[in-house]
Amino acid sequence: MRELFELEEIFLQRIEILKMTEKKKTQKEILLENADRVIEMIEDACTYDDICKEFGVNRKYVYEFIAESIYSARIKEAQKNAADKISEKAEQVLLKLEKGCDNAEIARARELAHHYRWLAAKKNPQAYSERVQTDNKHSINLQDSFVLKRNTKQYDINKDD
Repeated sequence: MRELFELEEIFLQRIEILKMTEKKKTQKEILLENADRVIEMIEDACTYDDICKEFGVNRKYVYEFIAESIYSARIKEAQKNAADKISEKAEQVLLKLEKGCDNAEIARARELAHHYRWLAAKKNPQAYSERVQTDNKHSINLQDSFVLKRNTKQYDINKDD
């Protein structure tokens, strides 16, 4: 019976040694393996801290994953969807205000809505940013302007007729 316990102990020690010598996955590999879940969390408007806690990785690697991964197109689309959800959240905060609420509640709701709109603008600036882009491209055809000058008479107002 004692030999059985010794064998079991040796077996457990060997398992521990195997676990220690087993190659640990890098944080980047962890994110790549769980790419679908990470993208889903981004789309659900989870914070990057939530993603870090979920997978036990550093924020640096989450940022690198978003910027450099082969999934960057899917991530950008997920961020746009997250911006839509955040914008809806801003509306809900304001709609939940009831008649007769005090000024503090109104101010809190206004600040929360402003924060959510700001966050939506960071995730999808094309749709939610307050910046207005204008197209100021003008083209002038010089040849046409010379022809117009030649064909029109120019009068000198100081000259007597």
